[in-house]
Order: sequence, then structure tokens, then C-alpha cells
Amino acid sequence: MDLTQAFLEAAAQRVRTAGQIVRNYFGEKLPQIAKLEGFVTQADLETERYLIKELRHLLPEADILAEETASNLKTAEYCWVIDPLDGTTNFSRKLPYFAVSVALTRNCWPVLGIIYNPALDQLFYGAQGVGLYLDGTSLPQIDGPALNESLVGMSFSYQTFDNYHSLWLAAERVRLEVYSLRQFGSVALDLANLAAGRIDAAFFKELHWWDVAAGLCLAELAGAKISCFKGGKIDQKFSSCLVAGPKIHSQLVSLLKNY
Repeated sequence: MDLTQAFLEAAAQRVRTAGQIVRNYFGEKLPQIAKLEGFVTQADLETERYLIKELRHLLPEADILAEETASNLKTAEYCWVIDPLDGTTNFSRKLPYFAVSVALTRNCWPVLGIIYNPALDQLFYGAQGVGLYLDGTSLPQIDGPALNESLVGMSFSYQTFDNYHSLWLAAERVRLEVYSLRQFGSVALDLANLAAGRIDAAFFKELHWWDVAAGLCLAELAGAKISCFKGGKIDQKFSSCLVAGPKIHSQLVSLLKNY
């Protein structure tokens, strides 16, 4: 299948509509259903149901990987990767930094990415061979500042994992070399903002493919480099990931490779 502008726009419109479901719930006190990592709300579940239905209709031959209801990794040629509400904790606390995130993968790597910020009504979307856009305007390739002037995002899993403490040591190591280090609470939105040139790098560990697939697509389209902390390639079973502009990627690998 060749990706087209029309297909990208059709998928993006569905993600925007899904974001309207999220926005309609924002500010309400919703019951929190506990799960292994954090919790889920009615907003997550309703949005995911809508996206699965609509995206299946758009590309019936694609498999589905979705955070709340279809979370086993897939190996089909095409797969929709859905995070209906990235930043559920922010959302539940009325903090306006959360997103709807959808990717289409081909042979397990994202070739289309869409991230919608309902709080600001901003839609980031792009596809290989088509382009990269923010609200319909083409985005340029990123050309960020030097490392000591860079704004860097980080994100960690809810779960405690091996060497968890070492990541905080890594964060401290990075913090000493950059302008500022932030943990915003939605890695999908971090990566969308990176693709738009607002954040210069992001690093994270032990997250899920649905958290990052769409953002990795957007960042790659913007010219960012993507690797594990040691500098090698990642796949959908990644443990660590670094995404950064080409000016500073190798410097950040040097800081993170031992963590």
C-alpha cells in the first residue's frame, strides 16, 4: 500500500474526532479503574473503542495494537498502534498536557504518526513519502541548539524495573549538561513537540510501543535521530530510547550509554 495525502488526512481527522471525546471528559471527576501500570478511565476506553472501529474501516487488512484492549505486540505487515489517552494522570488531575496517539506500522516500524493535543486543539501528523504537518502547515527539519542550550524531556515507566535508580543518576548526568530537563507526563506529546522543534531531545526507558510509535514517526520525519541509550537501533520491544536532533544525539549517547 502506498501512503497518500488523502489517507493521512482521513486518519488524522479520525484522531481529531477521538480527541474531542477526550476533551468532553476533561475536568470531570471520573472513576479510576486500577491496572498494572497506573489506571484507566472511561475517557480512555471510549476513545479507544472509537479509534479501533474507525481505523479498522479505514484499513481493514491492518492489525490492531491498543493499550487498553489489544495490548499484545503484533507482527503483521500493517498494524495500527493506538494510545487513546497518553498522560492519563495529567488528564485526571486537570493538567492540560495529554494526547491521543496513533501510528501505522509497516513491518513493525511506524510509517505514519498522528498525535492530537485536545487541550490546545493542536494536531501533529505525518507519513513517510507524504510530509510532516502541524494543523495543516508543513513543519521544517529540526535544527536545534547546542547541547548546553537544549531543552530535554524524559519519561519513566510506572513500574519499578532493574536499575531503576540508575535512570535518576542518568537524568542527573544529563541535567548538568543541558539547559533544562523536564518530565512533562506524556511522552507522546513530548515527541510531537520535539518534531515541531519545541523540545530538542527526549529519553525514556521501559515504556510501551503504543506510548512512542506515533511520536517516533513524527520525530524521524523531522530529521531526529532515534536509538537506544548505547546508540544502536530500537524496535517495538525496546528497553531504552533516545530521540534527539542530529547536532546533539551523539553527545547524549555519550552521557547515557552506561545507564
